[in-house]
Amino acid sequence: MATSASRRLEDEVTCSICKEHFNDPRVLPCFHSFCRHCLEELAVHSEGRGKLVCPLCKAGFQISPADVSSLKVNFMINSIISVLSLFTSEDSKKKTVCQMCDSGEPAQGRCNECDHFVCEQCISAHKRLRPLQHHTILSLDEIKSGKLLAMSKTSYCTKHKGKKLKLFCESCKEVICRDCTVVDHKNHDYLFTSDVIAREKEEILERAKKVTSKLTGIEQAMALLEKAQQHLDENKRAARRDLDQFIDKQIGALEKMRSDLRGEIESACQKQEKQL
Repeated sequence: MATSASRRLEDEVTCSICKEHFNDPRVLPCFHSFCRHCLEELAVHSEGRGKLVCPLCKAGFQISPADVSSLKVNFMINSIISVLSLFTSEDSKKKTVCQMCDSGEPAQGRCNECDHFVCEQCISAHKRLRPLQHHTILSLDEIKSGKLLAMSKTSYCTKHKGKKLKLFCESCKEVICRDCTVVDHKNHDYLFTSDVIAREKEEILERAKKVTSKLTGIEQAMALLEKAQQHLDENKRAARRDLDQFIDKQIGALEKMRSDLRGEIESACQKQEKQL
C-alpha cells in the first residue's frame, strides 16, 4: 500500500512533461528539472521561436538541443528514484542490498552524503572512520516516513562535505558554509541565509505592492480605453445608421420624382397623339 511519503516521493520524481519517472533529469537555469530527452524535444520545437520556455514557470532561455546535455544533472532526483524501490509493491518484497561493499548484505540504512544504501558493517565503518563520521545515515524506517524527502531540501557545501549552506556572502553573492568563511570568504561580509531570505522577501513584497498599484492604474486606464472604444463603436454605428437612412430617403424621393416625371411625359405624349 502506498504511503503518504511514497506519494510525495512519486511527485518529486515525476517529470511534468512526459508524466513518467525522470530519465536523466537535467536542471534548467530556473532550477526546474525535466528528463533530458523531454528537454531535447522541447528545444527542437522551440528553435523557431528562438527560446526554450520552461513549462512550469514560463521563463525563457537560449538553449539549443545540443546544449541540453551540458545542463547539470539533478543527482538528488536520481537518489530519490532509487529510494522508491523501498515502497513499490514488487521491490519492497526484495531485500535492498548494500551499495557500499560487495558483501551482498541487506541494507539497514542510507548515507545521505555517499548517496548509497549501507549494511550494518558499513554503518559501523562510518561511525569508526573520521572522514565519514560527519555523514548522515537514515534508517529504512526513517526513509519510509519521508525524512529523506525533507533532507533533500537541505543544501550542502560542495567544498566542505557535510557542512550545510547556512550563510550568504554579500561580497561574492553566493551561499556558503561556516568553513567557507575561514578560507575562501575570509573578511567578507555575510549573513545567515534565513536573514537574507527575510530581507529579500520583504523587498519582493514591497516591489509587488508597487507593481500592484501600477497595475491598478493600468487596469483603470484600460477600462477607460475600453469604454472610449465602446463609445466610438456606438457613434460609428449611429453615424452609419443615419447615413443609410438619409441615403434611403433621398433615393426614395428620387424614385418618386422619376415616377412622377414619367407620368407627366406619358400624359403629354397621349395628348399629342389625340391631336394627330
